Amino acid sequence: MGHPVLITSDNNDAVTLSVTIARGLIDDKTHVHGCEPAMGYSFAAGTIDGPGSFSFEQGTTSANPMWNTVRNLLATPTTEDVTCHGAKPILLATGRMYLPYEWQPKIVATQVALIGNVVIAGVPAEFTTMSGRRLREAIKTVMNDASDDETSVIVAGLCNTYSDYVTTPEEYQIQRYEGASTIYGPHTLTLYLKEYQELVTATILRKNVDPGPTPPDLRKKNLLTFVTPVLFDTPKWGRNFGDCIKQPQKFATPGDIVSAVFISGHPRNNLMTESSYLTIERLTDDEIWVPVANDASWETKFEWQRMSMVLGSSQVIITWQVPENIKPGEYRIRHNGYYRYILGGIFPYYGVSNHFQKEKVSYFFKWILEERRKSPLRNLEERKNESRNDINTESKVATGTASKQVQTTKQNPSRPFSVQFYENQSGALID
Repeated sequence: MGHPVLITSDNNDAVTLSVTIARGLIDDKTHVHGCEPAMGYSFAAGTIDGPGSFSFEQGTTSANPMWNTVRNLLATPTTEDVTCHGAKPILLATGRMYLPYEWQPKIVATQVALIGNVVIAGVPAEFTTMSGRRLREAIKTVMNDASDDETSVIVAGLCNTYSDYVTTPEEYQIQRYEGASTIYGPHTLTLYLKEYQELVTATILRKNVDPGPTPPDLRKKNLLTFVTPVLFDTPKWGRNFGDCIKQPQKFATPGDIVSAVFISGHPRNNLMTESSYLTIERLTDDEIWVPVANDASWETKFEWQRMSMVLGSSQVIITWQVPENIKPGEYRIRHNGYYRYILGGIFPYYGVSNHFQKEKVSYFFKWILEERRKSPLRNLEERKNESRNDINTESKVATGTASKQVQTTKQNPSRPFSVQFYENQSGALID
């Protein structure tokens, strides 16, 4: 019998969340709460693998008058803000920035899901390793009081809301990048531990919890962006959207990179979230093109280039690195997109490349082909003639190996891009 899935969630004002903590070995209790969101100096320093700019360094726990002056042009933190954040010198008082909307959230969503003895804690931030461990232990403490079964706790980060980092109080005092990005102050983790223990308790007892305050709906705001809008698209003179202006080579072997260039519209006209900007298609024995790769495949790449800002003309370069395990056969590249008409409206288009062949060749013969391709002294016709001669030579040396025709695609006026493909057992190709 399966276990029911129990989910409990609520919203919390991180600034007003509070908890009473004990300090030292005596009964010295202190009431703490969250702070208005703020980013510290070390946030601007970046990390070891991605350093920031200017003179900012990780581990900074003192303010700089010059940078404070720059900060105050945006928003000035109050004395309470500075005191609340403690070791963090405030570089951006994001909790005081409201234009065009709140720069960082004050209301965050917390959530737990209980499946048997597995607890999934959906946290609205990036927890450091030690913060995650402490959260797991806090949840296990509640679960162990309710059951003798071993509990597994999964911390799922970046759920529902994003509120930067959560460090331990000790990590916060050091003020490296993560500590400076713990936006609700030094007691952020402590507040989360209390909140998630309460959520787990309510889930076990199947009690309803107060949903808490409602976060602002930013969909009603005029969101600002530095990305310029798409005004219109036009193809090159004498061309149509979807025209393939650079065709792929006729033949390709595993490891080769096949590419094609298409006249295109702007990709932001339609993000194609339920489709694909490109597909690599293979012709089946039933004369049907079936996709074998798309823009989510590792071996494909989609590059958009704006050719003229004035005319609004664009092109896309689609490349495909032929996998080792793909079947020999006839392939083509297809591009799908949308263009914005200058008089209004967005319309779909598509284009396909010439057909090309993926063949199986011996490593020795593939090396010969590569050496010929590298030579700048041979034109196309010379390379074709020499390839035929080498093919005949290799076929004769193949100790009586019979040549076998694998596939033939005849030229047809309705399919002007079809090509011819043969393969013999020695791996030689015949055009």
